[in-house]
Amino acid sequence: MMDEKNTVLTEPAGRIIAACGNDCSACPRYTAAPYEKTEEELRHTAELWMKIGYRDHVVSAEEISCKGCSTDNWCRYHVVKCCTEKGITNCAECSAYPCGNLKDCFAVTASFEPDCRKACTKEEYEEIRKAFFEKEKNLDEIRKKQEGKMTQIKINELMITYPESFHEMDETEKAGLNFFKEGPGVCLSAPELHILVSIGWKKSGFASLLVSEKEAAENGEKQIRKAMSVNVYQLDKYTEYTLDGKAAYGYRYTYQVQDVGMTGENVVLKHNKVFYYLNFYARTELMADSLPVWQEMLDSIHFGS
Repeated sequence: MMDEKNTVLTEPAGRIIAACGNDCSACPRYTAAPYEKTEEELRHTAELWMKIGYRDHVVSAEEISCKGCSTDNWCRYHVVKCCTEKGITNCAECSAYPCGNLKDCFAVTASFEPDCRKACTKEEYEEIRKAFFEKEKNLDEIRKKQEGKMTQIKINELMITYPESFHEMDETEKAGLNFFKEGPGVCLSAPELHILVSIGWKKSGFASLLVSEKEAAENGEKQIRKAMSVNVYQLDKYTEYTLDGKAAYGYRYTYQVQDVGMTGENVVLKHNKVFYYLNFYARTELMADSLPVWQEMLDSIHFGS
């Protein structure tokens, strides 16, 4: 998980890439060790920032100095906040990369490039280019290093991505599950993380117009409550999500299996008159590590034909 005080990643090559893809190690403002700057260097940077329009006056060396972004820094795209909430270091690690928000960030950054080229000396421009105008390139490089570590699958029209720690269970493995629904779907297991995810779907036709996702989730909770009464079932809370722009509703609960405390969450999502049922199970004592994995999988959901 990223450190909120210094939300950057040091790459093996020695570069320091920020959450949004900026190269901090190339930035004339960056002063974290071992990239300390002299007062004269920072004064020149402050003058450069005014010249290219990043400031409307020459600010102090203290104000221009930067040791890396945090959630306290102002950012119109809230990139660090988003990465922190997802428990990732930079946008390249996100299953939704590149999202619409980040694409806007790339586009706006690129729009500054012509004016910077005109206002800067060749040396100044190269410094700015390496620091800010290669966001997408830097993140793409990180993303390529991660290829093979994430897998995307399609269940009917629903697309979801899962980490390499998971595998898709075969029919023999699924046969041993007590609550796996009949019909089309998949089960994903991460034994080392003690996480199980099952995804099923059901065409509802006219019924989908009469029953909302929230009602389907509430009905499901009643059924689970009855079925798991012998497992010390206890409802924790109802949950709400926005997945690929669609409202999704669910419920989180605790139960016991052979005296082991477990936590489950069932989420209901509807698309094109089809209900999708996303079910998550993990050991309660490991939820601090398991929930971010589940959240990233939910965030990766989108629909294709």
